[in-house]
Amino acid sequence: VRATIAALEAGGARARYASVDVRDPEALGAVLADARDALGPFDTLVHGAGVLADKRIADKPTEDFERVLTTKVDGLRALLEGTRDDPLRALVLFSSVAARWGNPGQSDYAMANAVLDAVARSEAAARPDARVCALAWGPWEGGMVTPALARHFAAQGVPLIGLAEGAEAFVREARAGAGAPEVVLGAPLSGRPEGDRRFEARFCRATHPHLADHAVKDVPVLPVVTVLDLFARAARALRPDLSVARCREVQVLRGVPLEGFDEPPGRAPSFEVALRLLSNGRGATYAAELRDELGARYRAQIDLRPELPAGPAAPDAPAGLTERAGPLYGGCLFHGERFRVIRALDGVGDAGAAGTLVGTAAVGWPGDGWVLDPALLDGGLQLAVLWTERRLDGHALPTGLGAVHVYRPGPVEGEVRAVVHGREAAAGRAICDVSFVGSDGRLVAALHGVETHVRPGTTAPDLRPR
Repeated sequence: VRATIAALEAGGARARYASVDVRDPEALGAVLADARDALGPFDTLVHGAGVLADKRIADKPTEDFERVLTTKVDGLRALLEGTRDDPLRALVLFSSVAARWGNPGQSDYAMANAVLDAVARSEAAARPDARVCALAWGPWEGGMVTPALARHFAAQGVPLIGLAEGAEAFVREARAGAGAPEVVLGAPLSGRPEGDRRFEARFCRATHPHLADHAVKDVPVLPVVTVLDLFARAARALRPDLSVARCREVQVLRGVPLEGFDEPPGRAPSFEVALRLLSNGRGATYAAELRDELGARYRAQIDLRPELPAGPAAPDAPAGLTERAGPLYGGCLFHGERFRVIRALDGVGDAGAAGTLVGTAAVGWPGDGWVLDPALLDGGLQLAVLWTERRLDGHALPTGLGAVHVYRPGPVEGEVRAVVHGREAAAGRAICDVSFVGSDGRLVAALHGVETHVRPGTTAPDLRPR
């Protein structure tokens, strides 16, 4: 403080420093009166006071909530009252992007700054000759942003505002004259729209050895379930306070053969996972896309919610299921050992299919942090292919998916019953739904609108019972 005052005085300014609780109108009024007597009336007012006490609402003590809220709100009320008769030419309020987009643990801080934004709009209308604005700051390289918090922002791809950059932005906005009463300020985001985030993904034998068992003509092909788990992980990285409840509007634009699968991790082909925030509020929705140098490969929308819905009761198995002749894998199911998750096939019929599946842990997929259970979901797609074979007498591949509903996150334990209910099958195309049933008889996940197409030139043997 002494160094700052000395620098101001060296530049020809006069300065006074006082410590006071900005929420106390009487104490603040005395400080303002003392400064007014020494320096003259105020023509610029900057309200930058603020405190943090980040916790989720369920864990936040009332006194913390009130301290965070009143420092901003009651402090501003006291400042406006204490300068009511001063000829203010500029009123600048330090708000936060938390007021616009929220932030985990900052319900009180977001609310307090939202009040500042509203007051700025009201005061701007009442003071047409003054510059009135609420500056919605992003995180700075200092102040409330501790080193640990800076590392958190860096991990999420959120750039920090440099101290000099932020000071210049403040001066520019405070001296702007007439202008918008709310201004959002952040570090440059390389021209990307607010809310966009990008991640890099690579797949090779060293990091994803199980994908060798998902190969067509000896070339591993990236499964759609792996892409969906990748999307879900990226969304959870941005909103760790929420759970992935649904992946919907899944589009398989072009399959992804992993031509460089045997390259070392640093040289394996790189993919970009791009997320764009579509909405937030009680949860969040992201548009997700997997891209490479050829463009978009997969798209989906990811819905996150504060709590997952309870799984509904399992539907009845379709009637008329009969035994399927021949080996389970090796025909229409090309999958290798680590994708062979169907442990038993109850039967296949015109109306659907049913079987017992296992998940990611049981088949030894490496790694952790699974948000979905991609091996289990792939087993559901495999059952859909078996049903398509029954209905259309051909070898099929999944080509579309309406939605994945998640009722229990992460890998499953033990065996799960899966039931396919067919919707339609004609002209080489079929659509069905798949339900995954836990040991308690309730759904752990569900696939809606699984679309399969018979591969040209494939004809399965007549597997209908004779």
